[in-house]
Amino acid sequence: MKVSPTSAVAGQGAEELPPAAPFPGFREGESVTLPAGLLGVFHPGDERLRWRLDFHYPRGIVPLGHELLGGVNRASQEAAEALPVATGRGLVGRLVGPHLYTAGIPVDEHRVAGRAAAASAEIASYPDRFLDEWTTGAAVLGAAHRDLDGRIRATDDVRTLGTLFHRANTVFAQAWRLHFDVMYRLLAVTASFRTVCAAVGVPPDEVSRLLPSGDTTVQRTDRRLWRLSRAATEAGLTDVFREHTGAGLLAAVRTHPQATAWFAAFEEFVDRFGSRSDQVADVGTPSWLEAPERPLELVRQMVLDGGDPTRAAEAQSRRRADRLEELRTRMSPRNRGAFDRSYAWCRRGNFTWWNEEHNTHIDLRAHLPVRAIGRAVAAASGARPDDGVLLYAGEVRALCDGDIGWTDVSGLVVERAEHLAVWRQRRAALPRAVGTASAQIDPLMAEIIGGDTGAPAPSGPELLHGVPASAGIARGPVRRVSDVGQLDRLAPGDVLVCEATSPSWTPVFPRLAACLCDSGGPLTHAAIVCREYGVPCVCALGVAMQTLQDGDLVEVDGRAGTVTVLRRA
Repeated sequence: MKVSPTSAVAGQGAEELPPAAPFPGFREGESVTLPAGLLGVFHPGDERLRWRLDFHYPRGIVPLGHELLGGVNRASQEAAEALPVATGRGLVGRLVGPHLYTAGIPVDEHRVAGRAAAASAEIASYPDRFLDEWTTGAAVLGAAHRDLDGRIRATDDVRTLGTLFHRANTVFAQAWRLHFDVMYRLLAVTASFRTVCAAVGVPPDEVSRLLPSGDTTVQRTDRRLWRLSRAATEAGLTDVFREHTGAGLLAAVRTHPQATAWFAAFEEFVDRFGSRSDQVADVGTPSWLEAPERPLELVRQMVLDGGDPTRAAEAQSRRRADRLEELRTRMSPRNRGAFDRSYAWCRRGNFTWWNEEHNTHIDLRAHLPVRAIGRAVAAASGARPDDGVLLYAGEVRALCDGDIGWTDVSGLVVERAEHLAVWRQRRAALPRAVGTASAQIDPLMAEIIGGDTGAPAPSGPELLHGVPASAGIARGPVRRVSDVGQLDRLAPGDVLVCEATSPSWTPVFPRLAACLCDSGGPLTHAAIVCREYGVPCVCALGVAMQTLQDGDLVEVDGRAGTVTVLRRA
């Protein structure tokens, strides 16, 4: 690694600088009770791997999240070895300030064939077991989460909270082991379908469009939000939603004389669906129960749009079915039989459906009890609840055990808040990737986080290349969005430019002309949702957030994976 991420930020060229400590008080191996190989700062030798700035954490990882994210990496490594995955041994993380770089651990090329053979029987049988096993696992997790939530709400005793903290971390680890056990197997099923498609003459760019989907909890939640938006319009609240936003909108709707019944329905929605956050495994962001203004903002966007977001998805589903039948009729009987068998296998092991469905059970949910305990411990110590997420897990345990008092960490909390604010501003200047590309790419890196694409370098500032994610050609003005809190900047017909998206962004997709992501692969959230709504999408552009500006007029070709700047703002 000729240039460390830190030196790139500092503008030091090729001068090697020491990696930046994630937060004041960070001591590897002490503050974070993890093996250094799971999560830490960059070390000599790390240049052997290819590291990508992880789009899941655009605001950075707060101290309370370090142990959790290390646990995520551990779960991926355990699951990759249990299968075993042919071309990857799981994920590993490094921190620059609070920002995470993720790499896949490659498999020695001499072991790939043996690992593939060892996994073949498990992959072949998994689709028939998938739905039953996943449903059972999700139900067990749901029960554990509800039990934790009740116990946390029922106590302010720090020793009891310490016991619950251990339980919350254990459940989190179980959730993410389930996550990777399922994901690696379903990715293998999808990879097999790609292989069959290539053999029977289906163009590579068609394969992702053909993948089966299904109704998910995320979609059902979005439909309820849309129904709330229609009810708000019918109740004569459109002007309230137009004139207010954020906490101001929440206060305005709560006190509006025409909104009594509507607001009661909204509160019922939050009570039922609010145990989720906007970011993946991010203890630094609140749940919807904690911050109901977040789902209310999504309702606001739907009120102002006025359209029915379900119609585009239904139309796209019909187009998928038509295209599937069209391709089948062109195949020879032998090829059609092979294709049908593989497609049926892919329907039973439905990655596209699961990749959205699992978010509300794991990615947006499993960390919330840990966040709640961190906040409760801070409050019981006489501090602000939000200060709790600026503690390392070891410090939370020490407070619960009485080994330290709040005065021992209060100064560090202030320094860490300042440190986080500074480094959030530096994220835009961080390189998207560092290190050395490998011949063997972990499937999670290739399909989700985004591996090296082999695409040609930009021909200039007016032409960018990325991974084709959703076919179609569209033109529109650029609108750069850094996180879910900026979605109100999007107008109908805009081209969304971002690092990546999450399920909380889904309600805005019907208004987009196209979507451009610096990170991600063909099975990442943005790619899947864009295909469902028929929105052209290009992923893994790497430099879109840096080279495109608000108002630039661009043409997006989702099949070719290109972005052409037609006119600068």
